[in-house]
Amino acid sequence: MPSSAKPLVLVVTSTLPRWEDDTEPRFVLDLCQALASRYRVLVLAPHCLGAADRDHWQGVEVRRFRYFAQWGEVLAYEGGILPKLRRSPWLWLLVPIFFAALVVAIARVLRRERPVLVHAHWLIPQGLAVCWARGLANRTVPLICTAHGADVFGLRGRFARALQRWVARRCERVGAVSEALREELVRRGVDRDRISLLPMGVAVPDAPTAVGERDSHLIAFAGRLVEKKGVDLLLDAFGRLAREDPQARLCIAGGGPGLERYRQQAAALGLGERAQFLGPVPQQRVRELFSLAAVAVMPSVTARDGDAEGLGLVMLEAMATGCPVVVTDLPAVRGVVRPGENALVFPERDGAALTEALRRLLKDRALAARLGARGRAGVVENFGWNAIAASHAAAYAEAMATS
Repeated sequence: MPSSAKPLVLVVTSTLPRWEDDTEPRFVLDLCQALASRYRVLVLAPHCLGAADRDHWQGVEVRRFRYFAQWGEVLAYEGGILPKLRRSPWLWLLVPIFFAALVVAIARVLRRERPVLVHAHWLIPQGLAVCWARGLANRTVPLICTAHGADVFGLRGRFARALQRWVARRCERVGAVSEALREELVRRGVDRDRISLLPMGVAVPDAPTAVGERDSHLIAFAGRLVEKKGVDLLLDAFGRLAREDPQARLCIAGGGPGLERYRQQAAALGLGERAQFLGPVPQQRVRELFSLAAVAVMPSVTARDGDAEGLGLVMLEAMATGCPVVVTDLPAVRGVVRPGENALVFPERDGAALTEALRRLLKDRALAARLGARGRAGVVENFGWNAIAASHAAAYAEAMATS
């Protein structure tokens, strides 16, 4: 179908690759590309230094709105808005300017191009901005807003909860990327009947890497180097393992504010070159790492500020390659992981249990092969982009029918 004949969907997000081979998460772009056969998809995202005002990526049009001089467009990307505000409180000065520019940019698209639906990723600020923009543009276009985790777990207090409920009531559907996040939204007063389970997906390689083709000593981690990812726990656990297994190695892919601190921790543990920090890498490099590793580990924790995982896409990325995974027993993964069947699970912040799980998978290659195969099969069935796009298209149709 020619793109001009397809109904237009406006997608509003603050997380998107800024250029080719960017290290920013690409799950919103991947979803949009999976939907492009059904809709003409227009993505609206913040501008930043080095990014083009407009892009067109595999059937998806991207526009980036400006909200300051280029040198000052630093609120989004590289970890997200909320973590940046916590690390650099002066950035709050940009928030009202950013929000106003976002509202105006959305309203402009609503007036001029009249999309049939708006899909906002994150309740705040994107969902809130769409609600304001509909009033500014005098358009009643249906709205789906997907909560990803940080916009719920990372925002505490009565005002934040009231704002979340206010936005949710103005959505035709509220998407939650996991069952745990859906239950948290209900606890915060969002009507359960308004919430749909709308997880993000992952790219699934055509064939898994067999256990015999993997580096039998390599443990892999990928993620943002922040407290909730549990990297300090992982380094301590690997330090114990390394003392008894002289061949075991750990590879950590990702950047973030904790990078230098974790490097110092690794040095203090005497890990030397056995703990390698790759820094930020493109998504394809992460997939290659998981295709090579004997074990992938996701030792996430609930952060001191209450922030927690919404789903854990990195876990799914690893499982898609056939890599066996070790994960923390957190609510976000319980709808996906079956302990001992498709993953090994350990209690939150239990470093000794994490060490034992890693030791077990490195030694028992039959178990690793079984977990890897079952994990991949579940991802193929439930989290490949074809399945995820179909569930989103159904939610879009429902939202448009009930608006």
